[in-house]
Amino acid sequence: MSRGAAVRRGPAGSATGSVAGIATAVGIVVGTGRSPRRRPPGPPTASPTRGFRGGGGGGGGGRRLAGAPHGHRRTRPEVNGNFESADAWREFLRGNDDSETMTQASESRRFRNRLRRVVLRSCCAVFPRIPPGDRAFAWVEFLLTHGRRPVRRPVRYVDHLFARRVDGSLREPLRRLVSDKEYAKMFIELRVGARYNLRTYALLRTVGEVESFVPDRFPCVVKPTAAASVLRFVRGPGDFPDRETLRRWLALDFYREGREWNYRHLRQKIVVEEFFTADGHHQAPEYKMFCFRGKPRFIMEALHRFTERYTCTFYDPDWRRLEVAVRGRPNPAHRKPPRLGLMLDLAERLSAPFDFVRVDLYATDSEVRVGELTNCPQRALQVWEPESAQYDLGRHFREEIPGAAGR
Repeated sequence: MSRGAAVRRGPAGSATGSVAGIATAVGIVVGTGRSPRRRPPGPPTASPTRGFRGGGGGGGGGRRLAGAPHGHRRTRPEVNGNFESADAWREFLRGNDDSETMTQASESRRFRNRLRRVVLRSCCAVFPRIPPGDRAFAWVEFLLTHGRRPVRRPVRYVDHLFARRVDGSLREPLRRLVSDKEYAKMFIELRVGARYNLRTYALLRTVGEVESFVPDRFPCVVKPTAAASVLRFVRGPGDFPDRETLRRWLALDFYREGREWNYRHLRQKIVVEEFFTADGHHQAPEYKMFCFRGKPRFIMEALHRFTERYTCTFYDPDWRRLEVAVRGRPNPAHRKPPRLGLMLDLAERLSAPFDFVRVDLYATDSEVRVGELTNCPQRALQVWEPESAQYDLGRHFREEIPGAAGR
């Protein structure tokens, strides 16, 4: 019986039919299922998520190359296929190939991205909002993003992070507290002092407060208190979000967006806070400190975020550049920030109660502010390159840091 027949046999709208349909779509997105328009047999072609595949529309073929990480399927490129060498395949992944093959692959990626969003929305509707349902959603989201299943004994960074996403750690009271930006500022004040907080201009808790609020301090930043990457930079009265946007933010349940338990049951509010800048126009550089058992182990410098010039560069605590890059983002080297020592000290003090947390800081040449604490960065979905970096950074989850115990 075909997968499509299995879905049709279920009653309309039944959970069985929905789950079967989701499973079929997941297979299409990661390149293991049947797409609506199956390719006829032909020469080897490339799948953006699984590498080189044999002719036809079935599962991927080819043998595992020597040196490929365990659990990763890398197949040998064929000279008479669409890619003549491994270098050509890497150029394809970077988006530097303007050939007809690249155009076809881009269309395939767009189709799969649209299907991915549909699958995830369906999963949100079908999976119950309890820990097993959240784990199932996280598993599907990981599979759709990385093209593989998370491993039970993690070695790579993203697998360790996924394990923390689903093992119940996000339900810890302290993690839930710092997920709310209002209470996170209280935690920051208690640990390092109020002078390192971004100043709060207003906190809107109800629709009535939203309707009556009149902004009077510019520039500023407006964002929900229980969400990530949802904000608006306001440089003048004309940039301030309209009332409908603010009401929508106030009704936002971020737990339902990504099934991160630390956001569940948090009351949504709107915070209007300081726009921390060195020149009055652009956001100050952001430094994301990845801390393990109270010690910063590596840093991501994020410049020009929320613009087309967004860059991400990784360093160790001594500001030695690491050979790590976020896929699709430039990673140029920059000078060592003058306040690096203070930033490392703040990150160490704020991360002491956690086995892992990311401390997000903003810094100019003279001042430092703490933005927030992030429990599960990017929900374990961000793709870092090269693959070997996942293993190098994953070791920090396993290392015992002398002097960190009992802090």
